[in-house]
Amino acid sequence: MSSAAGEDSATVWQQVYQGTGHCARVGRLAELTAYEFRIRALNPAGPGPYGPTAQPARFTTGRSPPPPPRPTARL
Repeated sequence: MSSAAGEDSATVWQQVYQGTGHCARVGRLAELTAYEFRIRALNPAGPGPYGPTAQPARFTTGRSPPPPPRPTARL
């Protein structure tokens, strides 16, 4: 699986996962940023082609959650 940030026609794809799993978790994403993912299969013959780039999986990250509240002082 590879990903790209932004919506630029000169997108540079980065590999974010390689393995045999059916799902992957991608970390270190910037908040409020659009990302695209494309996937290809891998078998003993080698990697297949990526899926249609006209329809990569797209999503935009949300805001980071606020930090937890600080403990109150005991009086």
